Amino acid sequence: MSNERGCFARDDAMNDLPRLKNVSRPENWCDEKDGEWRAPVDWDALRKSYSKLPPRGAPDERKHRSLSVQATLEWAFADEGASLDYGDLSIGGGLADSCARLMQQGNLGGVRIDTSPGRSLPADGAQAVACAVAATFADRGQAVEIARFAKARRCPDWGEGRRLEVVPKRWEPGREGRQSIVLSSWQHLKTRGGVQRCRVSVCPVRIANDASTIGELRRNYNSWRMALLWLRPALQALDLKWISVTDELPPQRPWAGSARKSLTKGSS
Repeated sequence: MSNERGCFARDDAMNDLPRLKNVSRPENWCDEKDGEWRAPVDWDALRKSYSKLPPRGAPDERKHRSLSVQATLEWAFADEGASLDYGDLSIGGGLADSCARLMQQGNLGGVRIDTSPGRSLPADGAQAVACAVAATFADRGQAVEIARFAKARRCPDWGEGRRLEVVPKRWEPGREGRQSIVLSSWQHLKTRGGVQRCRVSVCPVRIANDASTIGELRRNYNSWRMALLWLRPALQALDLKWISVTDELPPQRPWAGSARKSLTKGSS
């Protein structure tokens, strides 16, 4: 059905073309064998009709943007799909550098294997940002962590919304979902009638989101922010065509505002 519709649309388009009027049909032309006869296309008339069309608007020029350090990393790793290339390992968007691709192709004897995930290569500026991240940090794990946070468009968890809680130590699956594990034992308890043997059930608990846990999360956040501070001069030194990296960094103590809001709610 779709092929028939395509044929009909093609025939309509051919009929709309301007034809030469001073060309007659050949005498030996047979419609059953040769198909429907059409005069040759009048290319001069077609060219004049196209010249009368209004000119297309010029493409919008790309605007220069000022991005923070975190926004620049998110543009490189999340939007453009850049990757950290360490020669033997490519981490990030799944796309290696062009030089590494040529080296791998040479190792295979010049044979190119199509491993494209169905998207274009990252911009040159984005790959330059990835190279700056890889070159700034000697610790490969720290560079990978920064790239993963940028690709996910988020920052490390600093304990937002967490409160001190008492939760069971262990859970087990049950008929109605997850259930806490309860330990039972027999003990001798003194009562008014004497000593009685009773069954006692206990649920072991633990303290969640205590001060040590929240402190560790906030230290990890500060380490991540300090890494962006070290990375800022390297990004600002890059010659990015449409992007300029500003001095803006993520907030140093984002939990200060949340703590102030919670105190205000408690006093009210």
